[in-house]
Amino acid sequence: MNQATIKDTMVRTAEPFIGADGRIWKRVSVQWENLCYAPGQYVMLAGVKCGADWPTPLTIQRATGDRFTVIIHPDCPLYGLKAGDAVAVWGPNGTGVAMASGETAAIITDARGCLPVRPYVEAFGDHLSGVYLVGGGDASTVLRADITEKADDPAELKDRAAVLNADKVLMALPVGLIVKWKQAVPDDLAARTYAFIAAKIACGVGGCKSCFITSGDRSFGFPVCCKGPMLPLTAVDFARDQDSLIHYI
Repeated sequence: MNQATIKDTMVRTAEPFIGADGRIWKRVSVQWENLCYAPGQYVMLAGVKCGADWPTPLTIQRATGDRFTVIIHPDCPLYGLKAGDAVAVWGPNGTGVAMASGETAAIITDARGCLPVRPYVEAFGDHLSGVYLVGGGDASTVLRADITEKADDPAELKDRAAVLNADKVLMALPVGLIVKWKQAVPDDLAARTYAFIAAKIACGVGGCKSCFITSGDRSFGFPVCCKGPMLPLTAVDFARDQDSLIHYI
């Protein structure tokens, strides 16, 4: 199991803004001194006053000084959080995708998926070869990056030079579209693709086994909450694990 720091702390700010799907999202900062994390990691957060006493996984968007920031979608149980609310937090959890010197990465997401990939957009900087949006909406304000191209289907992007030649492709899409991508692209491109796997994360440390998937050569399973949530596409057997996977919030 992973070990995580547990804190009782408070919400510093909760600011509404227009999200990528046109609805009102919230940018929430939480008190935590000098949080050390890797892009792609998340925290488990519970807020009793807003009725969310069971923890929810939220991607860490950034951390500065005495606080870290998460973005909360209107469908999230924590949407009612406001400044001054007491919260319980543990983390950081999960494993990020690292970039070696000289490597490049392309990101493919839909409007909702921009939440887990936004930290990578900021962290990769010059390593980023392109940001592609699948479906409707405008994710540029959330991602804080220009959208290279929009597409109705991710398979439309498989021949783009910035995607085809990238050392890594990071993808945050519904399971059905991830499967379509895996079926459409050459094996070498599939091997370079990482997908955001939205399993049913309940504890964040690998103890409860609610997010275990049994793919690959690990018949006994492995926890998405510890090894992911961004996993190599080839590590996931979607036919076997589809009942364990959900669309994310």
